[in-house]
Amino acid sequence: NCFPNLQKLYLDDNKLDSFPQLCETYNKSQNSTNKLQELYLQNTGLERYISDMSSLCQDGLTILDLGRNKFTSVPNFCHSTGKSVVPSLKQLKLQYISILNLPENSFQCLSSLRSLDLRNNILKDLPNFCREKNVSYSPKLAMLYLRNTSIITLNDYRFGCLWNLKELYLRYNYFKQIPSFCDQSNKSTNPSLEKLDLSWNSIQFIFSDSFRCLPSLITLRLILISKLDDNINSL
Repeated sequence: NCFPNLQKLYLDDNKLDSFPQLCETYNKSQNSTNKLQELYLQNTGLERYISDMSSLCQDGLTILDLGRNKFTSVPNFCHSTGKSVVPSLKQLKLQYISILNLPENSFQCLSSLRSLDLRNNILKDLPNFCREKNVSYSPKLAMLYLRNTSIITLNDYRFGCLWNLKELYLRYNYFKQIPSFCDQSNKSTNPSLEKLDLSWNSIQFIFSDSFRCLPSLITLRLILISKLDDNINSL
């Protein structure tokens, strides 16, 4: 509360017993406002399941880095009222931790999120970003990093509600088939996608229509492919 203009706080590589109680930085009696925008807590020894993030009290926070810690689930970013704890959050980094599964509502209170980094976790299954009627929890999400997350299959492709997704990184996983980017009407599920990295997977075949529903695609990375269709040049 003695730094009312603080915008960036770096606590990386310290050993914290618990999550910082940042609500105490408010001092309403002096009309001070918490202006923190970026909070870095990478490799701080945070363990197990962080069930409640309401201690953040950071309405203006745009970047949160929780990478290289040891909790096993995505923290809950919802108040008891259902509103977001971090309504302005644009970047969330959860790389190199111990997340094993992502419940259906993991990202339900992150409607402003634009970049999500889940690299180097053991997910196995795809995260779900869509709720009922194909409405997205994070409609503004533009960059999604799922490199080396042990994804085995893409049969249950659940990024179809991310209309603004521009970059998708799936390198170093185990799926064998390229997902379909077409909906039931043969329209694109991700019409804004510009960069797609499928390198170093177990993809066996690529056909001429594998990417037909990606009209905005500019960069495609494919390494370690077993077979290309004869008409691959027509992509």
